Amino acid sequence: MPPEFETSAETMEVAEPSIETADSADYVDTVEDFDAEPVVEEPESDDDPEPEKPERDFEKDRAFAEIRRAKEEAESKLKERDAWISQQYGESFGIHTWDDYQKALAEEKRRQEYSEQGLDYDVVKKAVKEELDSHPEVLRAKEANMRAAIDAEVSEFNKSYPEYKFSFNNERDILNLPNGEVIARKIASGYSLLDAFETTNRDAILEKRTRAAQQATRNNINSKQHIKPSGGSGGDIDALSVPDDVMANYRKMFAKELKAGKKTEADFIKHYKKNMGK
Repeated sequence: MPPEFETSAETMEVAEPSIETADSADYVDTVEDFDAEPVVEEPESDDDPEPEKPERDFEKDRAFAEIRRAKEEAESKLKERDAWISQQYGESFGIHTWDDYQKALAEEKRRQEYSEQGLDYDVVKKAVKEELDSHPEVLRAKEANMRAAIDAEVSEFNKSYPEYKFSFNNERDILNLPNGEVIARKIASGYSLLDAFETTNRDAILEKRTRAAQQATRNNINSKQHIKPSGGSGGDIDALSVPDDVMANYRKMFAKELKAGKKTEADFIKHYKKNMGK
């Protein structure tokens, strides 16, 4: 063996490998210690983490938007069609919508079918209507509806004027009320029983209720419960105000005059105090 390769156990030394890199100094410092336990970094957490918001479904949004647009477009076309129908047939035939137009077409078709059979559609239609109107079931239903309407009006009247204890069995019962003939004519022209009675007997109703309120007020004066002595015979009357229920009657009976400015609440107070002195 050549002398330059001669070695012995005592003299043999093994050099540590040298790795030269641009960051060789750092490399040594950052070599992992495989014997040490790995360090796991805990993620930062807030005390109140916000819930994750669901992702927006843009496809669904687009679908709904298309449905909305289609609906609006359809409604717009329907309005345009009705406007055209009304312009063409409204004044002459009283047809203003597409549905009216379809019904008119169907009726005209039936008229032609009847004509082909030698029948007058309008005559047949009138006869059928008369037959239906005179049918016992139809008549009973009409009578029941009329009775219910009358009972409702009588109940309303008796709540406002229980002193009359009014009941209705036939038209002549209305004549038992004050100025009954006038009331009957007003009902025939479309007034309700209560409206016909009040507009016909307004002055008498107001006078009666005013006197009742005045008597109640005099009773209060005599009992000395609601006002102080004024020292004069007329002072008590001047100190009074019109009771709420009496003022309400004034306003109701003279509603049109109040609205037109022909009467004011001062007129009601003056009238009330004038009657108090009687």
